[in-house]
Amino acid sequence: MSRIALAVVLLLAVGAAAYAADQPPAAVPNPFAGTYSGAFAGDISGDWTLQVAADGTATGTATSSGQSVTLKGQAAATGEVWMSGSEGAQMGLAAGLLRKVDGQVVGNGAWIVSQGMKGTWTLGKPPAAVAPVQVAALYEGTFTGIVSGTVAMKVAPEGAVEAIFTSSEAGPVTVKGALANGQVSLTGNVEGTEVTAKGTLNKDGGSGTWEASGYNGEWTVKPAAPAPAAAPQAAPVAPAGNAFAGSYTGTFDGAGEGTVSLKVAADGTAEGTFTHPQVGGIAVKGTVGADGKTSLTGTVMGQEFTATGAFNCENGVNSATGDWSAASYSGTWKVSPAK
Repeated sequence: MSRIALAVVLLLAVGAAAYAADQPPAAVPNPFAGTYSGAFAGDISGDWTLQVAADGTATGTATSSGQSVTLKGQAAATGEVWMSGSEGAQMGLAAGLLRKVDGQVVGNGAWIVSQGMKGTWTLGKPPAAVAPVQVAALYEGTFTGIVSGTVAMKVAPEGAVEAIFTSSEAGPVTVKGALANGQVSLTGNVEGTEVTAKGTLNKDGGSGTWEASGYNGEWTVKPAAPAPAAAPQAAPVAPAGNAFAGSYTGTFDGAGEGTVSLKVAADGTAEGTFTHPQVGGIAVKGTVGADGKTSLTGTVMGQEFTATGAFNCENGVNSATGDWSAASYSGTWKVSPAK
């Protein structure tokens, strides 16, 4: 071999080695890549399928009564998964945790949609029992970054989370999502811009990050101090001989639906039950005035439940309609004489 040929061979070898050294390392595929099936339950129920790509892209499909909704997001290599999506005007969120048990991928988490319905989901065989993360109901704290301000966060017993980030520049911004296995994932929208907040949460507090339109920062919260108890006030009592005294039954609908039973005494005091298929009976008490004005209150899962409305008499038959609310959920109710 001539000296020129040898030099060319050496240059080619050196060039190939340098090229190989400059190449980025091959991406490590997500350890949870694959397609899994399971179920979701709560206010509605059905089949749940999750597909995780090698790059961690996650696509979830919820199917109930022949209709499907697709959510998209990301699955971390550590197992945390969060997704969002929309169907018409309805927005859905799902978050949870994947893990391997005896070599099989299983998972569980929570879901919520903008109409107020919510529940849980599972994948694979029933996951091994995981000690629930103890959390408080209300938290307060601060956030920092290009803008800063206060955070007020509310956690429902089933894991639904709502937080309000308030700054002097943007005012209050509401984000909603779910808490699963100590991980919280929230999304919202302000003037067409998506806002996200993620982090960890337990009974002592929580912290994480927020992001909006390329800007980001951090947030921290602690359990909110309990509000001082209000001085008890005597409930107004309708005069004796109330014209609407009697027993009534009916229904309620809205964010939740079910049946209503109500008894009005001769002195105008009233008590009854709003019964939801999943939540159960919600006992209410209050008054019905001589003019038919109705005010009822109760408690559901630690939250105040209120129902207001009015009785009227038409063609000699009493009936009532009104509105109900609990936390961020609301709807209408109606009753007529019990048969």
